[in-house]
Amino acid sequence: MSSRGQQGSGAPAPARPTSTPSPPPADRVEPVDPVDPVDLLLQQLRTRLANADPPALRSWWGGLSDVERQALIIDSPELVGAAAGILPRHRDEANRLRLLGDLARWGDADQDGVLPPPGCRVLAAARVLQRQAESRAQAPVLMLLYRPDAAAGTAETALSLGDPDQAEDVVALTEPGWDLAALATIRDRAEVPTAVVGWRGSGVALHALLDGLRAGRATAAVTTGSIRPFPR
Repeated sequence: MSSRGQQGSGAPAPARPTSTPSPPPADRVEPVDPVDPVDLLLQQLRTRLANADPPALRSWWGGLSDVERQALIIDSPELVGAAAGILPRHRDEANRLRLLGDLARWGDADQDGVLPPPGCRVLAAARVLQRQAESRAQAPVLMLLYRPDAAAGTAETALSLGDPDQAEDVVALTEPGWDLAALATIRDRAEVPTAVVGWRGSGVALHALLDGLRAGRATAAVTTGSIRPFPR
């Protein structure tokens, strides 16, 4: 009997070699966490503030979505509230948010007896500003500037009786002793719809404030208005 290959003998087939995973390439770059979009917006805002160009800032701010603007107001109210070129109503929202935070923090420190005298003076001024801002005046009261310095016991503040973006004329009251009654008197005597701004602080802050308001005149509902200090 001849013996040929035993292909049909039922012997088990040899096992297939198993493949092992290849090691990752040495130059593989691990994925980087995405940058927070609010951080990107904040970088853009800081860059535009450094350029000190209120019209350009105004244009950039107007191009943001409502969600993006709200995120910046909540994240950095101290920047938005003092930014020359941002819409008055958004500066008002940011400054009120910051004021409420300071009142809570300073009020607690004052009750605990750890607030120094300069801080006490700023706290008292902040409480007055809050009462004025919440006054039920005939025109909207907008907080255009709130920049406290508790260590020095000073603060730069500005309130507007009426919206500067919608008024035909804007008057800035630079005398330090103003109150809402004084702003209302000037507004009532005006021949055209007027927003009256009461300001306290440095001359640099006043010029920046007025430059920011002027940046909005071209896009206001009435474009024929002017901005002037009072008294002349």
